[in-house]
Amino acid sequence: MTRAALDASEPLDVVVVGLGAVGSATMWELSQRGARVLGLDPRPPCHAQGSSHGHTRVFRHAYFEHPDYVPLLRQATATFERWEQSSGVPLLHRAGVLVMGPRGSPAVVGSQEAARLHNLEVRALGPSELQAAYPQFKARSDTEAVFEPDAGFVRVEQAIATALQLASAPRWHGVGVRTWRRKAPNLLELQLTDNRVVATRRLAVAAGAWTAGLLPSLASLLTVTRQVQTWVRPTEPALAAASRLPCWLWDRPGDRHLYGIPADPLCQAEPLAKVAVHGSEHVTAPDAVDRLISSEDLAAVKQGLDELAPGLQGTIRDASVCLYTLSPDEHFVVDRLPHAPEVAVVAGLSGHGFKLSPALGRALADLSLDGCSDLPIDFLGLHRFD
Repeated sequence: MTRAALDASEPLDVVVVGLGAVGSATMWELSQRGARVLGLDPRPPCHAQGSSHGHTRVFRHAYFEHPDYVPLLRQATATFERWEQSSGVPLLHRAGVLVMGPRGSPAVVGSQEAARLHNLEVRALGPSELQAAYPQFKARSDTEAVFEPDAGFVRVEQAIATALQLASAPRWHGVGVRTWRRKAPNLLELQLTDNRVVATRRLAVAAGAWTAGLLPSLASLLTVTRQVQTWVRPTEPALAAASRLPCWLWDRPGDRHLYGIPADPLCQAEPLAKVAVHGSEHVTAPDAVDRLISSEDLAAVKQGLDELAPGLQGTIRDASVCLYTLSPDEHFVVDRLPHAPEVAVVAGLSGHGFKLSPALGRALADLSLDGCSDLPIDFLGLHRFD
């Protein structure tokens, strides 16, 4: 539903700004609750200019980043499944997730600890077991690994499109918010980029890399970086198939993680393994990012494959740029603005947010309508930066 007319006789309940991973989930949540909601995005649906593109993203539950994410991850996966059932669109593929590293590596130890705390099924693999099961990788004598079978990848663009389709609410693409101000208690006035003015009781911001432009008070907390995703056709293409390759991550102490996703059997004409380095030092502005792929970009992936996954080495057939928006501690920001509680925000997803986007959409809807949430999001609040 796009460019739908609105009854301007009374304010909207919520305007959602940004219709990517979190914004689309927020639209669905709010529409489920019968709220009068409008979605705005300056860009077309499922665009490739931000963070929510690239065909596939990993989903997992044994979360080494912080065990407190696990209840949110379970909520998110259940919602993806609900969208699948409602739409008939397959969104999840359970290829499993394999986390590897040298003995005592934080990612392996953290995954095991999250599994222990939340009673998740995982399996530990030693070097010989890892090499036998997954010859794509180069296991050393000190390599440890943990495998989570109830994990895999989610289809990115299909998930966003499905959430928007299931949300029975108007949305305007090609339109953003130029400015906003409090007009009266519990009433905001939004000046849109097409010069229309919209009144709303609440503003829900899920603008990704563009958040700081809309909410300057958060600018000091959010850093945007340029990321590169590649798709590799291995010399032995069968080794990229989801039947033989799980989603995977190598913890490289002193260096950035290397990770990958197997070929999607539903969406790819040839078996291409997705491979990328997690994170970069390349700070950018969202509207000035260099989208040309350099030889240095590709060299970082090739070097990682040579070192850790020689069985996936081959021809890089495609590559694209996406954006991470980092918080200072690389955990999310999920809160209302202290100086403007009518405004709720999800930001700073720091390169690991897509898998959680349905739960974050629910949290953003909760904060917008109720001012609080029964989801365990307190550890993601702005108060931690005071």
